[in-house]
Amino acid sequence: MKDSFAERLVSVREKLSLSQKEMAKLMGVSERIYLDYEKGRKKPTYEKLLPLAEVHHINLHWLLTGEGSMFVKSPQEKETPTNQAGIDRELAQMLSMLSPEQQEALKTLFRGYQKKPSSKLSASSSEKQEETANLSNSHDENMVR
Repeated sequence: MKDSFAERLVSVREKLSLSQKEMAKLMGVSERIYLDYEKGRKKPTYEKLLPLAEVHHINLHWLLTGEGSMFVKSPQEKETPTNQAGIDRELAQMLSMLSPEQQEALKTLFRGYQKKPSSKLSASSSEKQEETANLSNSHDENMVR
C-alpha cells in the first residue's frame, strides 16, 4: 500500500501510462500545479479528482485514504467482456485528451452515423478517409494554437 496521497497519485498516473502533462490536462490544472500534487506540496480539490473517477474509474476513496483498491468497476465494465474493457478505457482516455471543439466534432460525426440507415453506415473507403482527415486536420490546428 502506498503511504501518501502523492505516492498513490503517481501510482495512478503510471498505471494509466499517462505523462505528468497528460495527467495535468485531464485534471484541468497546469503542469506546475500537478507536480506540486505529486511532490505532496498541494492537494487537489475534489472537483479536480473527478475526471480520474469518471474517465478512468479510479476509486477516489483509495486515492485519498489508501483504503480499498485503486479501481472501481464501472457499470460498462460489468457488461463488457474483459478483452474489450481495455479498448473502452483507451477510447475514453483519448476522448478526454481532445479539446471541447474536437469532442463536439466527434459527437456530430457519431450522431450522423446514428441517423443513417444501417445500409449506408458502410461508407466508401474514400468517404471514411475524408472524414478522418477532417478530424485530424481539426486536431492539428488545435494543437498549434
